[in-house]
Amino acid sequence: MKNINLIIISLFTTIQVFSQSPSHVEFAYDDAGNRTTRQVIYLKSTEVDTMQQLKETALPQVADSVEYTSNIGSREVSIFPNPTRGLLTIAMEITNDDSPVKLELFSLAGESILQQQIRSSKTSVDLSAQPPGTYLLKISSATGGQTWKVVKE
Repeated sequence: MKNINLIIISLFTTIQVFSQSPSHVEFAYDDAGNRTTRQVIYLKSTEVDTMQQLKETALPQVADSVEYTSNIGSREVSIFPNPTRGLLTIAMEITNDDSPVKLELFSLAGESILQQQIRSSKTSVDLSAQPPGTYLLKISSATGGQTWKVVKE
Protein backbone atom coordinates (compact mmCIF):
# COMPACT_ATOMS: atom_id res chain seq x y z
CA MET A 1 0.00 0.00 0.00
CA LYS A 2 2.89 2.34 0.77
CA ASN A 3 4.32 1.71 -2.68
CA ILE A 4 1.05 2.65 -4.40
CA ASN A 5 0.76 5.86 -2.37
CA LEU A 6 4.38 6.71 -3.13
CA ILE A 7 3.85 6.12 -6.87
CA ILE A 8 0.69 8.26 -6.91
CA ILE A 9 2.38 11.11 -5.01
CA SER A 10 5.43 11.05 -7.28
CA LEU A 11 3.18 10.93 -10.37
CA PHE A 12 1.22 14.01 -9.25
CA THR A 13 4.42 15.84 -8.36
CA THR A 14 5.91 15.08 -11.79
CA ILE A 15 2.77 16.23 -13.57
CA GLN A 16 2.67 19.42 -11.53
CA VAL A 17 6.34 20.21 -12.23
CA PHE A 18 6.09 19.70 -16.00
CA SER A 19 2.69 21.24 -16.58
CA GLN A 20 2.25 24.95 -17.01
CA SER A 21 -0.86 26.92 -16.36
CA PRO A 22 -1.35 30.48 -17.49
CA SER A 23 -0.63 32.93 -14.76
CA HIS A 24 -2.21 35.82 -16.60
CA VAL A 25 -4.27 36.32 -19.77
CA GLU A 26 -4.42 39.73 -21.47
CA PHE A 27 -6.85 40.77 -24.19
CA ALA A 28 -6.74 43.74 -26.58
CA TYR A 29 -9.81 45.21 -28.25
CA ASP A 30 -10.31 47.56 -31.19
CA ASP A 31 -12.56 50.65 -31.13
CA ALA A 32 -15.62 48.62 -32.14
CA GLY A 33 -15.18 46.27 -29.19
CA ASN A 34 -13.87 43.30 -31.18
CA ARG A 35 -11.13 41.28 -29.52
CA THR A 36 -7.98 41.62 -31.64
CA THR A 37 -5.36 39.78 -29.60
CA ARG A 38 -5.07 37.36 -26.72
CA GLN A 39 -1.77 37.03 -24.90
CA VAL A 40 -1.23 34.20 -22.44
CA ILE A 41 1.65 34.71 -20.03
CA TYR A 42 3.21 31.56 -18.54
CA LEU A 43 5.48 31.24 -15.56
CA LYS A 44 8.94 30.20 -16.70
CA SER A 45 10.58 28.40 -13.85
CA THR A 46 11.79 25.09 -15.22
CA GLU A 47 15.00 24.04 -16.84
CA VAL A 48 13.01 22.87 -19.88
CA ASP A 49 11.91 26.48 -20.53
CA THR A 50 15.50 27.70 -20.31
CA MET A 51 16.63 25.09 -22.85
CA GLN A 52 13.75 26.05 -25.18
CA GLN A 53 14.76 29.72 -25.01
CA LEU A 54 18.35 28.80 -25.90
CA LYS A 55 17.17 26.77 -28.91
CA GLU A 56 14.95 29.62 -30.14
CA THR A 57 17.76 32.17 -29.99
CA ALA A 58 20.14 29.81 -31.82
CA LEU A 59 17.75 29.31 -34.75
CA PRO A 60 18.05 31.64 -37.76
CA GLN A 61 15.41 34.32 -37.95
CA VAL A 62 12.69 33.85 -40.56
CA ALA A 63 11.33 36.83 -42.48
CA ASP A 64 8.09 38.16 -41.02
CA SER A 65 6.47 38.84 -44.37
CA VAL A 66 5.60 36.59 -47.26
CA GLU A 67 5.20 37.19 -50.98
CA TYR A 68 2.16 35.51 -52.51
CA THR A 69 2.29 34.64 -56.19
CA SER A 70 -0.64 33.38 -58.23
CA ASN A 71 -2.05 33.50 -61.76
CA ILE A 72 -5.13 35.30 -62.97
CA GLY A 73 -5.72 33.96 -66.43
CA SER A 74 -2.35 34.23 -68.16
CA ARG A 75 -1.10 36.99 -65.84
CA GLU A 76 1.19 36.32 -62.89
CA VAL A 77 0.32 38.35 -59.78
CA SER A 78 2.54 38.88 -56.72
CA ILE A 79 1.38 40.51 -53.48
CA PHE A 80 3.90 41.56 -50.84
CA PRO A 81 4.63 42.15 -47.97
CA ASN A 82 1.96 40.22 -46.14
CA PRO A 83 1.53 41.02 -43.27
CA THR A 84 2.05 44.69 -43.94
CA ARG A 85 2.41 47.74 -41.74
CA GLY A 86 1.00 50.13 -44.33
CA LEU A 87 2.01 49.82 -47.98
CA LEU A 88 1.00 46.70 -49.88
CA THR A 89 2.56 46.18 -53.31
CA ILE A 90 0.83 44.34 -56.14
CA ALA A 91 3.05 43.37 -59.06
CA MET A 92 1.47 41.87 -62.14
CA GLU A 93 2.05 41.45 -65.82
CA ILE A 94 0.19 44.04 -67.86
CA THR A 95 -0.84 42.95 -71.32
CA ASN A 96 -2.02 45.15 -74.14
CA ASP A 97 -5.43 43.54 -74.44
CA ASP A 98 -8.27 45.87 -73.58
CA SER A 99 -9.49 43.99 -70.52
CA PRO A 100 -9.27 46.18 -67.41
CA VAL A 101 -7.95 44.76 -64.16
CA LYS A 102 -9.95 45.74 -61.09
CA LEU A 103 -8.64 45.81 -57.51
CA GLU A 104 -11.05 45.74 -54.58
CA LEU A 105 -10.26 45.72 -50.85
CA PHE A 106 -12.86 44.59 -48.31
CA SER A 107 -13.00 44.31 -44.54
CA LEU A 108 -13.99 40.91 -43.12
CA ALA A 109 -17.42 42.41 -42.45
CA GLY A 110 -17.84 42.86 -46.23
CA GLU A 111 -17.40 46.64 -46.20
CA SER A 112 -15.80 47.94 -49.40
CA ILE A 113 -12.70 49.94 -48.46
CA LEU A 114 -11.06 50.55 -51.84
CA GLN A 115 -11.84 50.08 -55.52
CA GLN A 116 -9.46 51.01 -58.32
CA GLN A 117 -8.15 49.97 -61.72
CA ILE A 118 -4.67 48.49 -62.04
CA ARG A 119 -2.92 50.25 -64.92
CA SER A 120 0.78 49.64 -64.22
CA SER A 121 2.94 46.63 -63.49
CA LYS A 122 3.42 47.71 -59.85
CA THR A 123 0.61 49.18 -57.80
CA SER A 124 0.83 50.25 -54.16
CA VAL A 125 -2.14 50.17 -51.83
CA ASP A 126 -1.84 52.31 -48.70
CA LEU A 127 -3.43 50.63 -45.67
CA SER A 128 -1.85 52.93 -43.08
CA ALA A 129 -5.18 54.69 -42.43
CA GLN A 130 -6.93 51.37 -41.77
CA PRO A 131 -6.99 49.71 -38.34
CA PRO A 132 -4.93 46.55 -37.83
CA GLY A 133 -6.74 43.42 -38.91
CA THR A 134 -7.43 41.05 -41.78
CA TYR A 135 -8.71 42.29 -45.12
CA LEU A 136 -9.74 40.62 -48.37
CA LEU A 137 -8.02 41.75 -51.56
CA LYS A 138 -9.81 40.79 -54.77
CA ILE A 139 -8.19 41.24 -58.17
CA SER A 140 -10.31 40.45 -61.19
CA SER A 141 -10.15 40.76 -64.94
CA ALA A 142 -12.14 39.45 -67.89
CA THR A 143 -10.15 36.19 -67.79
CA GLY A 144 -10.67 35.45 -64.08
CA GLY A 145 -10.12 36.61 -60.56
CA GLN A 146 -8.43 35.76 -57.28
CA THR A 147 -8.98 36.73 -53.61
CA TRP A 148 -6.24 36.94 -50.97
CA LYS A 149 -6.24 37.53 -47.24
CA VAL A 150 -4.11 40.54 -46.34
CA VAL A 151 -3.07 41.21 -42.75
CA LYS A 152 -2.37 44.75 -41.59
CA GLU A 153 -0.31 44.95 -38.39
